Amino acid sequence: MKRVALVVVISALWVFVQAAPIVPGGEGLASVIDAGNQGLYSWTVGTSFAGDYHGAEHMNDMNFRTWDNSVFRIFGSWVPFEPLEVSGAAGLGYSYPVHTASVSPSLGPWDVQVGAKYTWPMEFWTIGADGRIFLPTRAAIFGGPRFGGAVRLLGTTRMDAYAFHLNLGTRMLGDPALLMGVGAEIRYQFLNPYLELTAEFMADSFPLRLTPGLRVLTNVGISFFCAADFGLNADGQSLDADGNPYVNQTSVGIAYSPDGQVVKRRASFIVQVRDASTDQPMSAQVTIAEHYPSVFVVSSSGVRQIDVQSGRYKVTVSAPGYLPHTYSLNFISRRPTRLVASLEPDRTGGRLIIKTINRQTGVSIPGAVVSVAGITLTSNEYGEARFSLPPGSYVINALAPGYLPQSETVVLSANMPLAVTISMLSGNAHIRISGIYFPTASAVIPASSYHSIDEAVRLINGNSDVRIEIAGHTDSYGSAESNLALSQRRAEAVRDYLIRVHGIPARRLTARGYGESAPIASNAAESGRAQNRRVELVVLP
Repeated sequence: MKRVALVVVISALWVFVQAAPIVPGGEGLASVIDAGNQGLYSWTVGTSFAGDYHGAEHMNDMNFRTWDNSVFRIFGSWVPFEPLEVSGAAGLGYSYPVHTASVSPSLGPWDVQVGAKYTWPMEFWTIGADGRIFLPTRAAIFGGPRFGGAVRLLGTTRMDAYAFHLNLGTRMLGDPALLMGVGAEIRYQFLNPYLELTAEFMADSFPLRLTPGLRVLTNVGISFFCAADFGLNADGQSLDADGNPYVNQTSVGIAYSPDGQVVKRRASFIVQVRDASTDQPMSAQVTIAEHYPSVFVVSSSGVRQIDVQSGRYKVTVSAPGYLPHTYSLNFISRRPTRLVASLEPDRTGGRLIIKTINRQTGVSIPGAVVSVAGITLTSNEYGEARFSLPPGSYVINALAPGYLPQSETVVLSANMPLAVTISMLSGNAHIRISGIYFPTASAVIPASSYHSIDEAVRLINGNSDVRIEIAGHTDSYGSAESNLALSQRRAEAVRDYLIRVHGIPARRLTARGYGESAPIASNAAESGRAQNRRVELVVLP
């Protein structure tokens, strides 16, 4: 009844814990080690109560007066370089086996362990090598000092919430042993159950153990873990004083890994998009879930190389008039990830309705000349032109006096009307990027302003032959000379962002600072100065 009550209490407490996945003492299960690490500069510290190699004998009987070979450990790990994780652990041994010895408990130092793990991420597997040294600090009451070590080759593969691990190595401490282990785990919300099978090949024995375990994760970086060994053969089992087998290996602990410590590695992603019906390159939008930035535009060339953060992501490729495709990709820092996406046209629509508007004001443009598939119409007083066409891919060309020519590709389906808005730029357009506000005397783009710049990209991509001047402006705070230099830096910051994130050709973008020479509001009040600290896009002749 005591055991049942304890399990119920612990389970009731853990049900209310929610978390992001972390791991205690570096990556791994109970005995099986994960080939990966948590990311550059990540670190973990924790404490556990277990035993020599495995768990604490007799701990499961809930009577500390019978516990034998118990070890209280503190441990930690750190990733100082991308592929390298270093770790260490020290322990205090405890033994109070009144069924076989005196009634006085024994306390003393245990082995000190230091180790390192090197990781090689690959497309489907992560492989690694782990080495550990045991320093001779064990007290004589626990067998005396022993120097030794262990090395293992590691392999890990992940599929969404599932992970599988393989270990093979050797241990030189006491009786030399060949170590083999396989493990599987699943991460579901705040629960991380796992199961591992381990074997030790020694000269006179072959312990084979099955170890189920559970890690409970919290949203403050703390995790709790517990595991128990079950011997599958005679060498893997232990007997009590009456000669009966029992679950002798138990381990429990708690670890802390602070949030926000993981630094993603830079990786390269090359995407190629084609029309599945024509096998021709096409423009598209690439959306990477839980990644920042998350949206990237592929031009009509159908190819783009994107700088991304390493890790596993859901990637969706979409385009108007096509069925979107979603892929699960693993971006690796050491080699480019390539994707060829063939999009099928969505053939579920009917008529084509085109509306021409002024991009700056949103006002309709009547009298615009709109051409599709050799058919030319003039937009009516509402700026609309209507076409009846068979399903397929079409290029819309729009011309209007005083406006730049505009082209757009669409796919018309058989049974669904398609409404397309053609936004046209006037020949001398000034486009103010609303929502980007630089701090005083700074040229660093605030993260809150990225969305506003991303919206302006639509204006540039819609006119692929137009050159754009990025004009930077400041308020009157400071000298005219310093403000002129500051406005130039602000314009160059926006230009660099458009090239780096959205792939706009550098030849189309020119950055120029105007300082405080062109205010749009009074500099007497802070509200007016904030409006003057702005960036505008100007269409060049």
